[in-house]
Amino acid sequence: MKPNFFDLTVHDVEQARTFFETVFGWKFEKFPTAYEYYRIQTGAPDEAGIDGGIGAIKHASIAEGRPLTQVSIPVADLDAFIAKVQERWVRLRAQDGHSWNRMVCDVR
Repeated sequence: MKPNFFDLTVHDVEQARTFFETVFGWKFEKFPTAYEYYRIQTGAPDEAGIDGGIGAIKHASIAEGRPLTQVSIPVADLDAFIAKVQERWVRLRAQDGHSWNRMVCDVR
C-alpha cells in the first residue's frame, strides 16, 4: 500500500511554510477553509513523491495540542483493513465522523 498524501499539524504555520519553502522548494496554496490551511505541492506533477497539507495545531483537536504528522494510505476495502488493524497493537479512531476515513494511532 502506497501513501498518497501527508498532513502536517504545527504550532506556527508561517514559520513552517518558510522553512519548507526555503529548504525544499515546496509551494503552498491557501485552501478555502474558515481556518488557516495550505495544500503543499512538493514537486512537479510528473515527479515521484506525494503532496500534502499543513495547518495549525489550534485548529486540529485531534492533535491534542502537539505537532502531528498524518499519512493517508488508500485501501480497497476499508472494513477488511480495519479488522486487520484491530488484530494488531494499535488503536483506531474515527476522524470527524466520516465512515470512509479512519485514524490509526500508535499506542506504545
